Amino acid sequence: MKKVYFWLGILIVLFSGVLVSVSSRKAFAASGDYFSLIVLPDTQNYVLGTPDYSSILESQVSWILSNLQSQKIAFVMQEGDMTNNNIQAQWDKFAHAIKRMDGKVPYALTVGNHDQIGDSEYTNFNNNFPISIYRQYTYFGGTFKSDKLENAYYLFSAGGRDWVVLSLAYAPSDEILTWAGQIADQYASRHVIVLTHCYMYFDSNAGSPLDNTRFGQVANEVYSWMCASNNGEGIWNKFVKLHKNITFVFSGHTLGTGIGRRMDESIYGNQVYQILANYQMLSNGGDGYLRIVDIYPDDKIFKVKTYSPYRNLYKTDNDNQFQYTSVNSFGSIPTPTLKPSPTPTKKPSPTPTRTPTPIRTPTPTSNPSCICNPQGSCNSSCSFNAGFSGIDYTNPMKCNLDNSLFSTTPTSQQKTVWCQRPERTRGDADGLGAVNNSDYFYYIGAVNGGKIPATVNPDFNGDGEVGSSDRVIIIKSL
Repeated sequence: MKKVYFWLGILIVLFSGVLVSVSSRKAFAASGDYFSLIVLPDTQNYVLGTPDYSSILESQVSWILSNLQSQKIAFVMQEGDMTNNNIQAQWDKFAHAIKRMDGKVPYALTVGNHDQIGDSEYTNFNNNFPISIYRQYTYFGGTFKSDKLENAYYLFSAGGRDWVVLSLAYAPSDEILTWAGQIADQYASRHVIVLTHCYMYFDSNAGSPLDNTRFGQVANEVYSWMCASNNGEGIWNKFVKLHKNITFVFSGHTLGTGIGRRMDESIYGNQVYQILANYQMLSNGGDGYLRIVDIYPDDKIFKVKTYSPYRNLYKTDNDNQFQYTSVNSFGSIPTPTLKPSPTPTKKPSPTPTRTPTPIRTPTPTSNPSCICNPQGSCNSSCSFNAGFSGIDYTNPMKCNLDNSLFSTTPTSQQKTVWCQRPERTRGDADGLGAVNNSDYFYYIGAVNGGKIPATVNPDFNGDGEVGSSDRVIIIKSL
């Protein structure tokens, strides 16, 4: 009798999780009332080689494979920047870990900016992950280019719903977004998950103008071009908001806190949940943190947890562990009907007020009264300082330059020069009162192996500010 119970228990376990099969079109379908998505944020620092943290990436994959059933894992997504320098030694480490999932759980990769350094045709990515590998699996849908995987879609079923994962390479062109829209329309009865590298800005301070924003919607326009071709706002306006069946957008790329989230409704009223996660700034290349997204479609709930198999720890703060309820996107997908526009009402003309000066990085003036003294005190009435609110000009500026960004370690004097006013506009590109990684973000992976020479003034055009025009000069020099 004990043997009967034993084998009965085995059968229950075998039939109660994610069905891992490649023989039917409903491959990898999760049974039961919920399933999980696993999100692997930027892995570039795990495969650098010096130091070598590839064992941490391996631990993430080992945990996934060991928990396919218990976590009801239906799909795995990597958010781009698989490598740091797009060199074969790093691809070898990444591919060794990821390919352990082949035939065991469906997964999608997305190409980040670091994965195409000196390689605009994605040659290294496609050589290491040839499309032939994925064509053998029933979850593979198709690609934008017939022989390349960087823009692709995948199909799976879980939680009683059918899903499409659309993986779009870093900064997708208008042509690629048009193709993505055609796939969303082709599978109009499926719920769509968008996976792309550069989309969301980090959630810096709750309630601030930079809270939970897509690139292009921040107060200082320096971030509107950080994703090159189509940033998050472009992807939203040209693709995501135009479709009734898009439910999620997952992205990485951004430094700062590396986390952010927001919900917006499409033009049809379906809720789209946009979630950023990037932990590469942590110790050990990211400390092994990944995202577990538990989805309960029938209950209209999903929960997000942040866990490190390497440390066997969860992050339990509100930015890393949260849930949404009353999610209307999990229901049946109706025939497209535009949300009704509100009836316009005539408002009384407001009393004319002076238009405030937009926040931007101004050109320093040579007015002697605006020169900062050694203690960092500046005359706040100077035109140089006009238009900046919330910045105390009587205190020395914070200087948080990360030495790892430079090819040679800058001296204290060099860093002090960069952080003094009025020269602060030469480095404080976002006008937030500190010179830090975000001001130099767009230099990463561009020149000098991602390092800025300590002696270089990034104000390449000499106009007194570090901005998009300087970035144009960098791009032309690549």
